[in-house]
Amino acid sequence: MDSSKQRLVSMLTIVGGSLTLLGVMAYFMMLAGGAAAMAKRGDPNMFAFAGLPLVVSLIGCAMAAAGLWIGFRHTFKNDSASPVQAVEGAYIIACVATNKTGDPVFDRDMYDRSELQYYVQVRLPDDSRSEYKTSADVFESLGEGLTGTAIIQGKWLGQFQTNRP
Repeated sequence: MDSSKQRLVSMLTIVGGSLTLLGVMAYFMMLAGGAAAMAKRGDPNMFAFAGLPLVVSLIGCAMAAAGLWIGFRHTFKNDSASPVQAVEGAYIIACVATNKTGDPVFDRDMYDRSELQYYVQVRLPDDSRSEYKTSADVFESLGEGLTGTAIIQGKWLGQFQTNRP
């Protein structure tokens, strides 16, 4: 997921969850205040406005749900349906191999190649950053700081052709 989508998903989820909690808390405070005003003065007016914080809570729930939906849609989308793209001017930021538990592996010789997953973080020409999964063969041909043409499909880096000076 590129950094702009990560910010969007984070913002929607955090702000939406916060609005939901604040709206529920304000609702119960207004109910308690309404009950106290009703008992003291016989004034039911605060009960009339007790539903307004629930509107804030519903807006917060909708924002959080939208953030989760965007995140899940991006995470679980079908990459084989995505078009193959050749991106010229791609810059390799980082290369990371992880084991089955997701921990980074620094000495790949200690593991069988099939036990590892390979990830590459790439800065694209529009200055966005994306992380791609790749094969062991492509991963071993990469190095941080290389510039070239990336052949990508969805979240998969299928090939990287280095620019030769």
